[in-house]
Amino acid sequence: MNPILSRLIYSLLFLVAGFCHASPAYFIDTPELLRVAQDAVHRTYPEIPKSELVASDDTVQFSCTPGQKRYLQEEAAKQCLKNPFSPTPCSVQIRFMLRSTMEQTTTAYKNGQCHFSTRYRPVIVEFFQDGASQVRRPEIQFSSGDVGDCSADHTPEEIADLARAHEALLEKEYATATPALGTETFVHPDGYFMVDYQTLFKNAQNAILQRFPQEKTADLHLTDADFSFVCDDSIHWKPVDRWTLQLPSQKESTGLCYSAFTFVRGSGAIEEVVDSRSPTKMCRSVIPDEGYYVRVYSDGTAEARVSSIGYSREGPCDSINGIPSVDEAIAQYRQASATD
Repeated sequence: MNPILSRLIYSLLFLVAGFCHASPAYFIDTPELLRVAQDAVHRTYPEIPKSELVASDDTVQFSCTPGQKRYLQEEAAKQCLKNPFSPTPCSVQIRFMLRSTMEQTTTAYKNGQCHFSTRYRPVIVEFFQDGASQVRRPEIQFSSGDVGDCSADHTPEEIADLARAHEALLEKEYATATPALGTETFVHPDGYFMVDYQTLFKNAQNAILQRFPQEKTADLHLTDADFSFVCDDSIHWKPVDRWTLQLPSQKESTGLCYSAFTFVRGSGAIEEVVDSRSPTKMCRSVIPDEGYYVRVYSDGTAEARVSSIGYSREGPCDSINGIPSVDEAIAQYRQASATD
């Protein structure tokens, strides 16, 4: 591992006790995750040639869900466990492409943009918050795609090249500061990631209150307590100010990864759905239309803009709840953490 990242991870673990008051929102060691995942694939499937694995823009998929649990398969098979599950709210999934299975197509649009699509067979490595990992090879084709300039190169990257690109960005991102962990933090035991969920939620909410002072904390609710991260070595340009149409400074990338949240006013409405065909009592949660979209970067900075939300979701009434406030979302993760 790069010496800078090694020192960073050591500092992250050492500062759990709170000797430093710096408070980033998260750290994800994507270069090491890519390398460890590649080694895990070759150990599990030695018949796959090393040249067969390649990566794409969505190779790293990180998400957190307060109620998520991992089934303790080996332990459950050997022991009579009353509760064969481990709380693992956060996990990282590394999705590699098998080069020989890739089918790429390009569709040109009239506006000069193109849609790039790739179908492939994947090999997936997942790293759970409790330190466990698993490697699997689904027997189905996956697909990915995006829209961009027709001259852009969408050839999948070699894993080593992608890891080096991510490493260079992390070196730059953490060159001037060593972050410390907050008290409300999930940490992978091998140092692959840390997530201060309280800082994430609070900074997202505060970005709205600072930008739109007419709003009140009590009125703001998250559309969901689940969240995920987008990690990409391409530059993430800051959004244009919707009200003034001013372009922010675009001199450099805003960071390797970011997380996004949507907020609305109020907790939404829950109504019963009349359906004589369903044996289960069904309900619908209606999410208000007017809200805010917020991005939070690794150093804790956040940017908010007005956004149209508006949607509904249906399900059994005992599974449909009102959307949480920031404090309620933090409490959900705190409860999951307390059972680790």
